[in-house]
Amino acid sequence: MLSEADKAIAEVAIGGLVQRYAEAVDLHLHDAYVACFTEDGEFSRTGGAFKGREAIGEAMGQTGNVTRRHFFMPPIVEFTSDTTATGRGFIMILEHHGEAGMKGPYPVDYKDEYRKTSEGWLLSKRTVGRAF
Repeated sequence: MLSEADKAIAEVAIGGLVQRYAEAVDLHLHDAYVACFTEDGEFSRTGGAFKGREAIGEAMGQTGNVTRRHFFMPPIVEFTSDTTATGRGFIMILEHHGEAGMKGPYPVDYKDEYRKTSEGWLLSKRTVGRAF
């Protein structure tokens, strides 16, 4: 199992991954978004589940041209092996829908599975849903 020092390093890397994910979603950076997931990664939300980077990238396109900002609570990380971990936390999302204006904030819960790869720590599974 990972040493305490290695866990701390991995937690920082995972926290950075979560922030890169938020930036990619908010700025509609398709390539950066799919790069947050493993090749066989999964993303589930209300309205569907998507498996593999290509499908996950297509799901990103379904969100339209809404301007968003994600405010993530750093995940609570639990290591399941030297190369896998789970995480959970919540997000506050603000959205701007053109003429319709601002919506939110929306509280969203997330549950993640992470895997250490040659590309670093990545999401192997992310499940999101409205908190209430």
